[in-house]
Amino acid sequence: MAYADPTTGRRIFRELGRAPASAIPERLLAEFARIDPEAMATDTGGVRTVTDLLRVWYASLEGRSGEAALATATMNMYRQHCVHLRDLIGHARLKDLRQLHFEQVRDRMIHPDYRAAREAARTTPLGPKAGDNGYGARTINQTLSVAQIALAYAEKAGLDLPTRTLDPRAARITAKRGKKDTLDRYRAYTPTDQEVDTFYAGLRKRSGAVAHFVYVAWKTGGRAGEVGALRWADVVDEPDGAYVTLDGKTGRRRVAISPEVYAEVLRFRRTSDRPEDRMFSATYGRRASAHIVRALKLQGVPDGQQWTAHGLRRRWCKNLIEAGVPVSVYADQAGHSAAVALEHYARVSDRDRRAAAVRVNAHEDIHQWLADKGLSVAEAIGILQAHLDGRE
Repeated sequence: MAYADPTTGRRIFRELGRAPASAIPERLLAEFARIDPEAMATDTGGVRTVTDLLRVWYASLEGRSGEAALATATMNMYRQHCVHLRDLIGHARLKDLRQLHFEQVRDRMIHPDYRAAREAARTTPLGPKAGDNGYGARTINQTLSVAQIALAYAEKAGLDLPTRTLDPRAARITAKRGKKDTLDRYRAYTPTDQEVDTFYAGLRKRSGAVAHFVYVAWKTGGRAGEVGALRWADVVDEPDGAYVTLDGKTGRRRVAISPEVYAEVLRFRRTSDRPEDRMFSATYGRRASAHIVRALKLQGVPDGQQWTAHGLRRRWCKNLIEAGVPVSVYADQAGHSAAVALEHYARVSDRDRRAAAVRVNAHEDIHQWLADKGLSVAEAIGILQAHLDGRE
């Protein structure tokens, strides 16, 4: 029997001895029930506390298959944040949750004693020792984001939640231990293409790693970690066009790029770079947003208009949607399921609604006008083409 230790996440193997084939399922379940009884719940029945919710939500992620399955690293990351929430507010009943609970999570994770206790409970180290420091802003904010995702799952499942709106991410912090420049890599501002182009033009003169990263992220929509892990062999020019292969939490995907983008990406390649060499240093993906914000400040961009690597991804995603790309193609290129694509990136605004009405009315007006003239669409196109040819 193989299972993940409930505390550390480490894979453990246990001999159960010989048994008839018909008795194996019952024996496996009985053994695991002794190891972690509460983890046996995989449906929403009897979910009352935060701990119950986290276990059921995490089990739903484990149940994904095929393209919807998350990478092992992503699942491990979610698990660590679930452990924090379980330890700090797991006893609270769902219907009794208040914003105060999430502020409690933030305040306890900042404290060095909590981090020291968590590290002491691990049998395998997770990165360097923190010394006398608590958890950083990024870890705390990610934990609160996981709480928000789990609550959204609970709402869809129709669980008994408080009538008041809960917003765990409202308790996030943007600084740690008095530092005002600590970065929230998911800050809300999304740049326009003109803003990115102006910023990139200023960076391009130096041809540094920041310019290279910004350009690749802008033109592929890759997540920071995906772009940071790229190797030169991942950029290819094939008979039907150029592609960049990204490898992230939803698996590998090929993003199509134009010949101009392909040529610009290769401009950053040194003559000594081999196909298997990395484009960026091993940890650059984690530091890219900090480098981008620092460069924006040097260019005099106001604080409210500064963006991170994820802002570039949002810009790329928005461009695809506004171009009318089918959601199936968009989901493939962005590394999303169609449901996630619609839920998180294709939100409909009043402007979108007005634009749709204008397009429908224009479509109807054009067809009515052609009918009045006794013309088909094909005949109208032929007349226009002849007129354009004459102008040329």
